[in-house]
Amino acid sequence: SIEAVRTVAKRVRRFDRPDAYTCYNVDLTRQLRYCLETDTPAGPDRSVRDLRTVRLDFPGHESGVESLPRLSVDGDRIDSSPRGVVEGVRAALDERDPDVLVVSTADLVPLLFEAADAYDVDLELGRRPGYTKLAGESTYTSYGNVGHSPARYAVPGRVIVDESNSFFYHESGLEGCLDLVKRSGLPLQELGWASIGRVLTAMQIREARNRDVLVPWRAWRPELFKPASTLDDADRGGTTFAPDAGVHEDVHELDFASLYPNII
Repeated sequence: SIEAVRTVAKRVRRFDRPDAYTCYNVDLTRQLRYCLETDTPAGPDRSVRDLRTVRLDFPGHESGVESLPRLSVDGDRIDSSPRGVVEGVRAALDERDPDVLVVSTADLVPLLFEAADAYDVDLELGRRPGYTKLAGESTYTSYGNVGHSPARYAVPGRVIVDESNSFFYHESGLEGCLDLVKRSGLPLQELGWASIGRVLTAMQIREARNRDVLVPWRAWRPELFKPASTLDDADRGGTTFAPDAGVHEDVHELDFASLYPNII
């Protein structure tokens, strides 16, 4: 099974002999692996019809079932009671049958199911019952800053795009995400929360497989020794901008989101 791949890889790693044993094609999500191994396009077949979307907005500072009346569907408030909101969401999904759920925060997923259980309402956010928690919330450190990564959820038969955790959706919308799905081979939901680095890695993995090249797992390849003159020749320099705090005139802005892939 897919789960056995990582289990075997971890056992091999315990041998502590990376020079003798190397694992390949391990660190792939099941969705990406399926698309790669079956030559299945990651993007939807839009020749059949365009994607249908429904947007669920909920204030990020709110929490608890009693706050559900603040929820809106495609910009419209539903009801003044939590029970009415759950029933309204169910009716909207039944009527529009969306392929993609764009949520302002993924916390809505367990919150809606919690309310459905409390008020004995039969709710399906997907095309089948239930939902799956893919990853819990966590913190991370990047360039000296500590960030927060929210929990991620999935429902059967529909894509969830968490706007609060999607750099690409925020920058380019659904069309931009679908373009990157085609380029990278990452399924839409996975691309929604991915970083630019992960997208570029997916492109490299797909190209490697097309060339019948194995992708090492946690590659163990220390940098070779080299003379200082080689490092000096390779050093292109760098500048860290630390402007003085205050009011400035004639300020110019660089679009980092567009430049980043070209910089790499």
